[in-house]
Amino acid sequence: MPRLRIPTLALALTGALALLAGTAQAATASPGDLLAVNCLDKPYPPAPQLFPLIARAWEREAPTFGRYQAFDAPPCATWPAKTWEVERYTGPWNRRTAHPLMVIGNTFDPATQYRFAQSMQRELGSAVLVTVDMIEHCAVGRSAALNALVTSYLVDQAVPAAGQLLTPDADPFPVPAS
Repeated sequence: MPRLRIPTLALALTGALALLAGTAQAATASPGDLLAVNCLDKPYPPAPQLFPLIARAWEREAPTFGRYQAFDAPPCATWPAKTWEVERYTGPWNRRTAHPLMVIGNTFDPATQYRFAQSMQRELGSAVLVTVDMIEHCAVGRSAALNALVTSYLVDQAVPAAGQLLTPDADPFPVPAS
């Protein structure tokens, strides 16, 4: 199959990634769209009364957003498609793949700590970690350099060089002009 090199497709794929990540580019996504992704992302229990226990456990792992994310998920307890009823890959994760996987980690992500991205890169059989030095949750759409790497990875199957440290396009705390 020939490789696609269509800029429009690259933009669409980057936009799709942003939609799944819930970034500003996905402002038109409805809560149902996000639940459709999130409820199938983890094996949530079918009992809403268990979410306080989940919240405590997640808060220990991710103090900033763990509790919030757990209490954002009770609709998943009654979501029509259950994780155990859909086709999803549950491992093993340490197998080498034909094409290395791209893992993106933000150094100061308040929702998913950078060490999670480092751990994921180590756990996967063949993965490259691209680091973005930023204080936000999602870097796609906030760094032209990262957008170029993601587009090249998805469209041209170009694996990014390991050990890259990218920056966002805008400073989250700009110094006001005087």
